[in-house]
Amino acid sequence: MRLGDGARAEALWNDAARLDGRSTLVRANLEIIATAGKPPRYPSVHSDQEAFPSSWMQSLRNSATDDQTAFRDLDASNAYLDAIYRCGTHTQRMLVLTALEERIEAGDAEAAETLEGFACLDIGGPDERFDMLYLLQELGHIAPDELVRVWDGQQMRDVKLVGTRILRKPRPHDLPKDLSARLDTALQQHGKGELSGARTTLEEILERVPDHPVVLGQLANVMAAEGQIDMARAAWQRILDQHPDDLPTRCSLAVERILEGDLERADDLIEGLAQRAELYIQDAFTLFGTIAMLHRAQGENDAAEQMLSHLEGLVESNDDTRLLQEAKLLQRLATGN
Repeated sequence: MRLGDGARAEALWNDAARLDGRSTLVRANLEIIATAGKPPRYPSVHSDQEAFPSSWMQSLRNSATDDQTAFRDLDASNAYLDAIYRCGTHTQRMLVLTALEERIEAGDAEAAETLEGFACLDIGGPDERFDMLYLLQELGHIAPDELVRVWDGQQMRDVKLVGTRILRKPRPHDLPKDLSARLDTALQQHGKGELSGARTTLEEILERVPDHPVVLGQLANVMAAEGQIDMARAAWQRILDQHPDDLPTRCSLAVERILEGDLERADDLIEGLAQRAELYIQDAFTLFGTIAMLHRAQGENDAAEQMLSHLEGLVESNDDTRLLQEAKLLQRLATGN
């Protein structure tokens, strides 16, 4: 695999599985292939017994209530942990990350350099690599305006971290299960261009939960897509009257202000949103796409491209790709293209 012959490596792993289907290492590599659709660039080559001292592994199992003590007792150099991360199983890599975090919190600058280096490796997903960098930023090892290197899944990029942790779980909406299913239907209808059907579905939901911010916001989006901007703006304003910090609504209104040329008001609407400690993934694409649009409208093309570069590093799924394309569409709208 290290020589670049992924197909041959996969065939050998399959041969090994037929010879010994219980092999942890073989299963680990084949599971990565099944998940990623391709052989790993950094395959797993060590068993737990080979990677860590058996006495330490036993002490870790016996210290369920005090894992920190066990990790502080791990007598392995940072260089060794680096090597295990590059050729270990998923479990071994998680142990390495925990050990490095303990050392970084204790002031080990070399451990911080080691962890930052992991962000440049094609191991795990982009979100995991950005999490490493955000941790280093939180612990003071990466300055707020510092450019850092990260492998985005396709190429190496120099990016500036936005000081916000991205949550991969869906944004909660607190709807009953049946209405949640109806909301999903409305979103699918909207995605297919069935605006009339989506509007009817959303209005039926609102009959049971009047002024629900998520549902009303989606209805406003449908109205805007239908060209009924005044009605959409009124709906967004209703949401802000009751939920002044609602991020999707503030971004939607900011986009309308940008299109009208009122850049100062657009800036006021999104001010402070990027300083939130956490953002759901959908909100991240919405917010950073809007910020990039504002930069583009202000003629700050480098800042806009940097924001889009950050979003590209967040893409892990087809839905993320769709959200990225929507963010890029806003850039074209900002320049009238």
